[in-house]
This record gives sequence, structure tokens and C-alpha cells, in this order.
Amino acid sequence: MSNYVAVKAGSAWILATNGDAQEEFVTSFQGIISKMNLPPFTEKISPNSVHVKHLRQSLTVTGLNTATFQTVSENIGAVHHFFKRFIGKDALQDITAIGQFEEYMSIDMGNRYFTPRRDAPLATETPFSADVDPHGYLMNAAGTTLIHMEENEVYYYERILEENGTDYRFVTTKPIMFCNGDIVEVQVSFALLPLREKKFKLSLILRSISLLDATYSQATPRKAVTLKRRVGYADEEIGETRAKLGKMDIDTQASTSSGNVQDTENLD
Repeated sequence: MSNYVAVKAGSAWILATNGDAQEEFVTSFQGIISKMNLPPFTEKISPNSVHVKHLRQSLTVTGLNTATFQTVSENIGAVHHFFKRFIGKDALQDITAIGQFEEYMSIDMGNRYFTPRRDAPLATETPFSADVDPHGYLMNAAGTTLIHMEENEVYYYERILEENGTDYRFVTTKPIMFCNGDIVEVQVSFALLPLREKKFKLSLILRSISLLDATYSQATPRKAVTLKRRVGYADEEIGETRAKLGKMDIDTQASTSSGNVQDTENLD
């Protein structure tokens, strides 16, 4: 059983591990893409536009009402309840990340392209890749008030079956490869983002997307990578992806400074 805590980060709250070295909590689960707004970004936009700071890539997935996906949604609700103890129930908006796709439950997630420089004065700028910003429109739109940094990055992978027919490896891929109907595994973190009138909303921050079933994607050469970062897949995880959020059990009886997460089910 691990401890979790809400950490103030600028004007937002982040769900983090509570230990000697606090780290943003990242979890994963699987679903089918029902809606998406992914790069490449091809719309020219002025730095003076009020919409620039809200630009984001986003994804909606559904589990077609499977028990595992239901568990995922329940644990998102538990995270929402966990945050209430830090900011008060009256300050937290009802969950908007859980919605409906046709007659099925769906989950929304996203990540903004930019962070206001005033919120990250010491941050290092991360260049946009050509797969995300092929024409430089995003880079030009940032102006002097916005910055694209690691926090705004989303990583794209594809799971490839090895020649032995048993093991898998993950390779980098392009965002244009993803289509509605693809089976994917997403990695997300949890944040409370400020709204008007001192309100907050729980958002699932998209960290990575991994294509598990490429039936609807166009095959192209891809470069293999070794994933050594917090977001991605370590060697010991290759060959078996798990809907980790589907195993979370947030202990709602925990103290106001931490939450507990416990494995309750193995999901392949």
C-alpha cells in the first residue's frame, strides 16, 4: 500500500506519491478511442488570440461498459473524493472527465500545448517536434507570455509483437498514426485546475498514448527506443501492459495529508 498526497503547484493541485521524494503520480489504463484531437497542428493562429493559452491535444476513450473500465471510472471518482479533503467539497466541481459515448461510458483527458511563463519562471523551453508542429504555427503563437515545456509534452508509442510471438516491445510512433476505433493504453496524471470564483475541476492530464491494436493505422517505419523515464515503459513492463488505474483502491478513510492505493484486481 502506497501513500498519496495532494501537492500545491502554482495555482493547481497535483496528485503525488508521498514519500522521501515526492513525485507526480502517473497511472495507465486501456480503452478504445472514441474521439480525439491530436497533432499535427495545422491551423495558423495569432499570438494575440485569446484562444492560444487554451490550445490542447485531447483524447476520449471508452471501455464499452466492461467491468475493468467501470473500475477505472470508480477510482477516478475516488481520486475526486480524495481531493475534496484538501480544498473542500464546495470548491470542487463535479466530475466532468467521465462522460458518455453513445450508450457507453467514456473518459476524457488532455494536455495543453502551453504553460503561462508566470507560472513557470524557471522552466526550460522544450521545442515542438515536426510531428506536432510541422509548420511552426504553435511555436510562433507562443509569443512572450507562453512556454511549451516538458509538462506539456505527450509521448506516442506503439506496442510491437516480437518474432518469438510472445514478447512485446514499445517503439515511438507519430500522433498522426492514431485513429478512432484504435485500442490504446494511456498514461495520465491527476490535477485540480483553477476555475472562476475560486472553484477547481479535476482533470486527467494526458502523458502518453500507446497503440495496442494498429488495425486502423497506416504502417510506417518506426524507430525503437529504450524507455527510461517516468512516463513510458520500462524494460520489465514490456510484454505485459496493465490497466493500472483499474487496480487502484483509494482509501477514502485516510488522513487529510495522504491517500492509499491498493491493488485489487489484475487486468491484462
